Amino acid sequence: MSRRSGQIIARGEKKWLVRWSEGNDRSTGKWVVRSKIVHGTKREAEDALASERDRIARGVYVTPSRVTVGEALDRWLAAIESGSKMRARSTLTSYRMIARSRIKPTLGSVPVQALRGPAIESLYGALRERGLAPRTVAYTHAVLRACLRWAEGKGQLISISPMRHVDSPPLGGGSARANGLSAAQVRAFLTTAKADQHFALFALLFGTGMRPGEALALRWADVELERGTVRIERTLSRPGSAYEFRPPKTPRSRREVPLSPMLVRALREHRSAQAARRLGLGSAWDDQDLVFAGPIGGPLDELTIYRRHFRPIAAKAGLAPTTRLYDARHTFASLALTSGVPVHEVSRILGHSTVTLTLNTYSHLLPDRASAATDAVGAAIFSA
Repeated sequence: MSRRSGQIIARGEKKWLVRWSEGNDRSTGKWVVRSKIVHGTKREAEDALASERDRIARGVYVTPSRVTVGEALDRWLAAIESGSKMRARSTLTSYRMIARSRIKPTLGSVPVQALRGPAIESLYGALRERGLAPRTVAYTHAVLRACLRWAEGKGQLISISPMRHVDSPPLGGGSARANGLSAAQVRAFLTTAKADQHFALFALLFGTGMRPGEALALRWADVELERGTVRIERTLSRPGSAYEFRPPKTPRSRREVPLSPMLVRALREHRSAQAARRLGLGSAWDDQDLVFAGPIGGPLDELTIYRRHFRPIAAKAGLAPTTRLYDARHTFASLALTSGVPVHEVSRILGHSTVTLTLNTYSHLLPDRASAATDAVGAAIFSA
């Protein structure tokens, strides 16, 4: 067997050194030779050599590498950050967190070329054993799949992604479902929160369904209390140590939201209290025109509000320890739909990208009006 076609050299009982050439190195013109050890029969060694040569012939060959899954994740994230495709810093921060805390502890040391479907499925099982929600496991799957797709393409680390043989983790009950709190639970929470400095913020979240980042980005210039409306023009995030105001994710997220009389009253009282605080601080006040401002006028941190205010209030009001700030959004949608508000109106107020998204998330809450529909049509077409 010629060196150019490959070599198989015995290295012991049922142990073979398999060598093959990748072709000429463009910079030096020399042959690039690769090798690996195969344990088994000579026929298995011949099959291994034939497999490498077949991949070279089909243009799907990749150079053998000991790059681990952890290293591949780091390279992928660096490629995203330096790439031309725009991604929010909060998205990149989320990717890094998922890579660091969910994927690397289990798969980080595995060579990416040795990664197989069963190991990936074992990762999902380990995450479920940690008590993570099905949707969280699904997000982890999406991040790993994107990394391995990059490794298969631009990364040139693997010839075929093992994800092709791994099913997406179930979300638990099919499409995403969200129920929120009952009206009685919301009343208990707001009654408990009445004396808190962030009462108006909590009332606005429950009363409009806007995202916490949207509420924290509101300026007084966006609020028209006489008309009873607020305009959503931007959102606030904190991907690192600095705050960041960004446009909403989709065109439909930029919207006008109506306010109930109770919310108008709460915002008026909040504005008066803020004006008094601003007057007391004088030139020390960092005037950014924020509706919900920090102690000296700058942005508020969502996580701090949740930990120091929302969670203790929720506990006193008897809500489940798992209740999140974002559940106020689900609560608004749930109460609106079960009260008979048309789904397209709820979708518009929430700023969903499509009505389909609203239906997929909350269709289980819509009243069953199938019989009423067939009765109405039947009366129209069959009546004498």
